[in-house]
Amino acid sequence: MSADQDFAALCLTSNRYVRCIPAFAYCFTRYWPDQVVHLGCYDELPEIGTFPGNWPTFSLGKQAETSWSLGLLRALELLGSTTFVALFFEDHWLCEYVAMQRIDRILDHMRRHSDVGKVDLTGDRLRFPHTEYRR
Repeated sequence: MSADQDFAALCLTSNRYVRCIPAFAYCFTRYWPDQVVHLGCYDELPEIGTFPGNWPTFSLGKQAETSWSLGLLRALELLGSTTFVALFFEDHWLCEYVAMQRIDRILDHMRRHSDVGKVDLTGDRLRFPHTEYRR
């Protein structure tokens, strides 16, 4: 990955899926070993085994008292002035090495075109009807 200070990887997990974190961490560090992941959890992080010590973890608050979107906003606030965030979920695991040149090209494109607010790397959203955003 380029040495950009304006990029962060973020993984949010719920109380119910926190048990997926060890497998997520194993796959992530295997296929993107140099990338730090900021891990946001609700309530207290239970004992989930070993995961990379350089992954900052933080609480999103009590899950019963907050919404998913509010948890995401809290996580983004904690990332501070980070411009670009790759959002991961604990049950979406990397299964091949990350093509860093492609990630760098995407970031460069987004820097040049401020009207691009999101890039979906999975193609999941292609299966749903959508309306193209126009200003």
